[in-house]
Amino acid sequence: MRTHTQSQLLHALFEEVLDSTPDFSQFEHRVLMQKIVFLMHEKGISCGDYTFVWDQRGPFSALLSDDMKKECKVSTREVVFSQQAASTIGAIRDETKKHGNVYNRDMWLEALASVQYLKRYMFPTYSDQAIAKKLTEYKPNFSSNSDNIRALRASRRLTA
Repeated sequence: MRTHTQSQLLHALFEEVLDSTPDFSQFEHRVLMQKIVFLMHEKGISCGDYTFVWDQRGPFSALLSDDMKKECKVSTREVVFSQQAASTIGAIRDETKKHGNVYNRDMWLEALASVQYLKRYMFPTYSDQAIAKKLTEYKPNFSSNSDNIRALRASRRLTA
């Protein structure tokens, strides 16, 4: 059985979900990776020993941030995911392709992870409508109530 570095795993995960090669020197790519790994974590699939806290861009792991800064020297196409991981990757990929009515793909991925974090860790007793308002309160550029509600429902499906 072939083993892979954490950097290779993260690069392969990014490629599988977003169908593009990551450049973790770009801030936006690091933000997207944070959201992907968080959603995988919420589904119960470990992509590393990461814990997440709320940050201005949603769920954030300092250790994941450090891991993204490491070089990836071997082809990531050799990384083989478990059946459960591959299924979850496919579900996240499919959901990001749908994205919101107002939010583009990147905002949609951030909305999915952010509403999941808000509902599960910060405001578990709040209604969907209240969570949608909280997202806008914490992130004013996420002001589409209908997309926020759709993101909450989609995040539930992804992490169930």
